[in-house]
Amino acid sequence: MKKLYIIWIIVLLCSSMLFSQTLMPKITTETKSIKQSYLKDIENLKYSLEQYIKSNSFSNNIYKMNIPFTIKLFIDNIDESGNEIKYVCKAIITNEYDQRFFEQGWIFPDNTGTPIMRTGMYNPITSVIDFYGYMIVGTELDAISLMGGNSIYEKARESVEIGKISQWPQGCNVRIKKLEELTENYRLRKARYYYTLAIWDAEDGKLNSAKKNLNKALDFIKQILTLQKKDKYTRIFIEHHYKEADFFIESLQDTSFLPKLREISPEHENYFNKISKKFNK
Repeated sequence: MKKLYIIWIIVLLCSSMLFSQTLMPKITTETKSIKQSYLKDIENLKYSLEQYIKSNSFSNNIYKMNIPFTIKLFIDNIDESGNEIKYVCKAIITNEYDQRFFEQGWIFPDNTGTPIMRTGMYNPITSVIDFYGYMIVGTELDAISLMGGNSIYEKARESVEIGKISQWPQGCNVRIKKLEELTENYRLRKARYYYTLAIWDAEDGKLNSAKKNLNKALDFIKQILTLQKKDKYTRIFIEHHYKEADFFIESLQDTSFLPKLREISPEHENYFNKISKKFNK
């Protein structure tokens, strides 16, 4: 189960500080309303972005990590009205598991033929890619080390903070707000960590420790929902992890944690009833 749980992130703990690829990009585009003449340029853009992600580090290199980084880019319009051609887009960015971000109003110039690279200055393409890459890596680090994503979240902030005073300020304040919503939710960050510990402990046969850490994680989730019932990041976490209750029941031979799961995820009552009946047969 440990391998299944972290299939989206292959984490190899290592003592070296060697560079390794962090994000494994997969970029798709939706171009229904775009002129045929631009489609080749869009394919080139897609390729360039994938190469950019593959060739840059998004981690602190303490851990060797390979994390799916999927971007679905909806190109709504290509603005030809000014001196510079601009892409007007939306995007869904995920780790193909329990992280999901929606970027609306992403505007950047058509840099056909210009290499895409980090320069240390704000770039409306690479800085936004960096922002979400750091967000995903920071959250993955939170899952394996208590508040482990702090330094990476700071990189996320730096990647877009200077954009607010650039010629491409669109969306920068919204991105900073997303970062703050995620990083200031200390309960969710702790829940993510203790949940991971619970799975690892259960896999290693440390059942008392697994129960303790699982209950810690669920208690943090309950606290969040008491304060903010519709917190989107918490809801995404619940939606992608509730079915692992089956694993915990099987590993721990215990259903005492189910009432907490029923409370935080009442919409999945039928599923919890089903696995509970299976255990009690």
